[in-house]
Amino acid sequence: MKKRFLTVNILIFCFLFSVLSGCQNSADRLMQEALKLETAENYEKAAEKYLEVIEYHPDNIDAYLKSVDCYLNSNNSEKAEIQIKLLNRYFPDYLEGYMLLGDFLIDEGRSDEALKLFLEMVELFPDSPYGYINASELYLKSNDREAALNLCLKLIADLPDCPDGYIKTSEIFFEDFRYSTAITILADGYRITGDSSVKEKYKDISKYISLSFNDPVFERIVRNYLDRPEGIVTVRDISDIKKIEINGVSKRDRKNINNRKIIIDGVEQPEVRGSIYSLSDLSNFLLLEELEINFMPLTNISPLLSLKSLKRVSMSETGIRDLSGIESLISLKELKLDYSEISDISPLKKLPNLKRLSFAGNRVKDAEVLKSIKGLEFLDIRDNPIKGNSLFDELSISEFLY
Repeated sequence: MKKRFLTVNILIFCFLFSVLSGCQNSADRLMQEALKLETAENYEKAAEKYLEVIEYHPDNIDAYLKSVDCYLNSNNSEKAEIQIKLLNRYFPDYLEGYMLLGDFLIDEGRSDEALKLFLEMVELFPDSPYGYINASELYLKSNDREAALNLCLKLIADLPDCPDGYIKTSEIFFEDFRYSTAITILADGYRITGDSSVKEKYKDISKYISLSFNDPVFERIVRNYLDRPEGIVTVRDISDIKKIEINGVSKRDRKNINNRKIIIDGVEQPEVRGSIYSLSDLSNFLLLEELEINFMPLTNISPLLSLKSLKRVSMSETGIRDLSGIESLISLKELKLDYSEISDISPLKKLPNLKRLSFAGNRVKDAEVLKSIKGLEFLDIRDNPIKGNSLFDELSISEFLY
């Protein structure tokens, strides 16, 4: 009895296998016939063959796409639309099917339907920028710039690693003559994504923004670097500068007057006499990563607060007192503010990436905030009137000078 049951099962399996093999062979044969008809530009017959392939294999996405192409090439938009919608019904997770329908609706001049579809795609495919970008394009064509901008800003918020969001948003700001906002968006985009297309767009827009210098010494330094003693300097001209080092003469060590140096991106520059009193000219160096301005009569760091790409800052022996707003420098890893006028370091607790910190020779009494800076690897707090020694025992830092 068991032997006869096993034999029947084997026979059923063989029968099913032969049927399935036959279906596969028939589908392959029909696919080849359809391709030959399509190559011969007999699009209607080819579309019929593709439909036969779908009957044998309903999961053959390629056959759906080929049938759509044939219907479109034979100017049968009605049947093409039916096939696209069937494709989306049976394959709801297939992004390209929705993209195909969107392009079809736009080509047909049905912008309202296309817009509705693209907005649905924002919800259906949250990891794709396609719906965002195309919906914003349609908003722009209908002169609804606010809706377009809001959707692009949503794209940046939802997909911060996507370059398209920053590029499209900057284009809208640029068209509205808001150049500074456009390049700020792109600077953030390049900092986050590192994408070359974002930087190229930054350069393209930044050529329209002229620098207006407030500090004559800093202006001479920049013009020397660019070899442009006169004329307009644009943000694009300085967009590749990553590192600036300007060291004056320390009041604590007047003998080392030869330490006065100006270095930009590793290249020493001609000496410029005089002191820098303001950092305001740095506010347009949005891609700057390292800044060292020591032994200068500086008092205000606020112009640096828009430079979110800064990873290292050294400003020792200045007149800086207030660190308010420094938390906006979210990329900052190293900060050196020795021998200045600082008494409150509480803003430092909001710098999540800070690894090295030095504020020796300041006026800090309360350093409890250091407990909340978890990633510190180096700390120098010498020559500060810090109260109590218990804090020193609680800090776990590999290099600690106090």
